[in-house]
Amino acid sequence: MDDKHRIPVILRYVHEFNVPEIARILDLNQGTVHSRLHYARQTLHIQLGHLNPRMEVPDESSE
Repeated sequence: MDDKHRIPVILRYVHEFNVPEIARILDLNQGTVHSRLHYARQTLHIQLGHLNPRMEVPDESSE
């Protein structure tokens, strides 16, 4: 995963920032942050899904 997707994931799931905070930190609009998080979750699901075949991509549209 490239940095433009990895960094929002780290900020969201490791450091527990919310989308508006991530947008401010990275100087992006909130829609871009949502999009990058969505893409990153899909990528992780594809790359790691074999570890748990029943795993679903979480829908965090309420972020």
